[in-house]
Formats: sequence, structure tokens, C-alpha cells
Amino acid sequence: NKKQLETANSLAKKLKNNGYAILQGPAGVGKTNISLMTAKEQGSCKKIIYICPRVQVCQQNYNAIKQELSGIKTQIFTGEYKFVSDGNKETEIEEDDFLNADVVITTIDQISSLVFNHLKSHKLLSLLDKSTLLVFDEFHELFSIPGHYPPFKEIVNVKRNINNGCGVLFMS
Repeated sequence: NKKQLETANSLAKKLKNNGYAILQGPAGVGKTNISLMTAKEQGSCKKIIYICPRVQVCQQNYNAIKQELSGIKTQIFTGEYKFVSDGNKETEIEEDDFLNADVVITTIDQISSLVFNHLKSHKLLSLLDKSTLLVFDEFHELFSIPGHYPPFKEIVNVKRNINNGCGVLFMS
């Protein structure tokens, strides 16, 4: 709707200027839709990666986004769910396919493993790419998960320093 588009435009400007933006709102206000609009408004964002604290949040986003974006490769990658959908067909994926979609929804656990596991570190480059918008959904919950704050902080700092408008969007 009109208010969501205004919010997306405002967030896009903040991302371009600061490398990050914060979107807060109650459940059901359309934060996920606003984040998609924000990426579209940026123009330079080719990939969106949603990083969630819990699998349940990943599932909610995956179901909402794959319905919203027909024809766009949307991936959910958690410890238990590894699927990609183009809106019509959903297929199971392998470990090597992680981060190989237009929209990726994953947990902070999966992202932290990229930082701590040298065998997966090449995937970290995709995460840090300047044309990738990182969306930390329910970001306030990340502070209560032991051991995840240091990689979270470092990823955010690196993304902000290589910003070209596709920085980090915090949603809560």
C-alpha cells in the first residue's frame, strides 16, 4: 500500500546514506513486504538474505515470500529445512546450494557457521557482496543467543563498510 511504499523509500535512502536502516512495527504490519519493496527501490540489490533467530521465523518468511514473488528463486536453508521454490515448484537442495537463490532465508546459526568453519568460508563472500541486502529479522532476539553476537557484529561492520546501498536492514 501507499504507506508501505513511503516507508520503503525512506529505508532505501537510509541504507544508501548509512549502510543500515531499522524497520520496527507490530506483527502483521507488513515488514517483510516493506523489506522486499526496499530492495526493489534500491535497484542495485540483486540478492536478499533474511537472517532469522529461529526456524519458525524462517518458515513464516519463506511461505510469505514465495507466494509474493512468483518466478523468483526463494530458498529456505536451516538445519532441518533445505528447499528452493520458484513460486510454482519446490525442490530439496543440498548443502552446496546454500545462498544460491535470489532470496535466501536462513538462521543465524547457518550464518555463524560460515564465519567459524573454514570449509564454508567461500560462502561468506556471497553474504558480504555489495549487491546483497542483509535483513536481520527479529534482530532484537539475536542479542540473547550466546556466541552469536561477535559474528553478527563483524558481519554488520563489514557490510556497512562496503555499502553501495545494499547494506543491512534490521527488522523487529
